[in-house]
Amino acid sequence: MEDILARIIKLRQARGWSEYQLAVKSALPQSTISSWYRKDLVPSVQSLEKICAAFDISLSQLLPGKGRPWNSRRTSACFWNAGPPWTIISGRRC
Repeated sequence: MEDILARIIKLRQARGWSEYQLAVKSALPQSTISSWYRKDLVPSVQSLEKICAAFDISLSQLLPGKGRPWNSRRTSACFWNAGPPWTIISGRRC
């Protein structure tokens, strides 16, 4: 199970972007993006939408295929794609 932050890193590196460049293109503060990694946080859905816009992909292209859980690292939240809209499940491990 791939986690969201690993997927964002993969997409960013494939484009040759730094964290700063992603911040500029997504209109998110670089400190917000950095804190996801430093504090092992899950980006909000609003932030994920901005990230997707920067990458010119849809949220469905970022999130896993239908019926597969998406681990949010060591937090107790996960995304479950049972088809749009996605459900954020908190308080449970995926």
